[in-house]
Amino acid sequence: MDSVNISLIFLSIALTSKDEPSDKAEILDAYDYINKWIPTDEEFNTSIGWLLNEGLIYVVDEKYTLSEKGEKLYKKTSKTSKNGLHSIREELEMELTK
Repeated sequence: MDSVNISLIFLSIALTSKDEPSDKAEILDAYDYINKWIPTDEEFNTSIGWLLNEGLIYVVDEKYTLSEKGEKLYKKTSKTSKNGLHSIREELEMELTK
């Protein structure tokens, strides 16, 4: 499990799908903004598969959004983080590897 990529993909989905599900391009734009590089297709697909399997996201017409479980995790980690997006990503990574 690549917890860094998974947490970055999860955070990117959380940020881009607040109003409606986001497509892969929107997610990758957010990922690049947060981390200054883009995952490979394999890393993206593996991360999406893991998040789906864990019930943290779901897919609607090839667009992604957080599930109720994912929303709870995002709210929990964003409340406990005090130093912006990188801190939230680190909190997410810790939660996802429990």
